[in-house]
Amino acid sequence: MNFYLGIDLGATTVKAGCVSSEGKILSETKVSTEAHLGPNAVVQQIIKTVDSMFEQYGKDSVEAIGIGAPGIVNGGIVKAPPNISSWDAVNLQNEIHQITGIKVIVENDANCAALA
Repeated sequence: MNFYLGIDLGATTVKAGCVSSEGKILSETKVSTEAHLGPNAVVQQIIKTVDSMFEQYGKDSVEAIGIGAPGIVNGGIVKAPPNISSWDAVNLQNEIHQITGIKVIVENDANCAALA
């Protein structure tokens, strides 16, 4: 069975869920964003949630990772999120893909909510 990971990047928490190909939510987790420590710390917190899902479902079963991020998102680059200071023009899509090797799509969080 193939799975998808959905991540909500917030000012205080990173929330993640694993969803089946049929759209059923299988599990959820969250960690502190650690935004006050800068973009690298936030990326590490995202990886922490992704790794916990890999442990449960196996990395090879994950088809893609979708991330909803605040601020302007263009081509996977997150610019000036209003609720995360010291963050400007971070290529979140590339950074997470380079670490995981899995397809990553980053979109504005409000657009993600509208699609949901």
